[in-house]
Amino acid sequence: MVKKCFDKFLVSLIVIGFALAICSEVSADLTDGLVAHYPLDGDAIDESFYGNDGSVGSGVSFAEGIIGQSAFFADLTSSGITIPDNDILDTAVIFR
Repeated sequence: MVKKCFDKFLVSLIVIGFALAICSEVSADLTDGLVAHYPLDGDAIDESFYGNDGSVGSGVSFAEGIIGQSAFFADLTSSGITIPDNDILDTAVIFR
């Protein structure tokens, strides 16, 4: 009886070990390969390592969101956020 319980316990530990190993391999660092991060918390500051800060144009306003703020574009043809040209943002380089 004790041996059966121990065997089940050992099998459970092995299964949990495999599950943890798989989960740790699946998780990734979200900053790995990140070239820009714009949370849009009242500005267009790039919070990535590269500092590709944008400039907020007219017609863009910020409002409280669920987490932090969010940007609202009054007119998509005349308002927007301008981000300076930088080779790191070139998608052709990413997909080679």
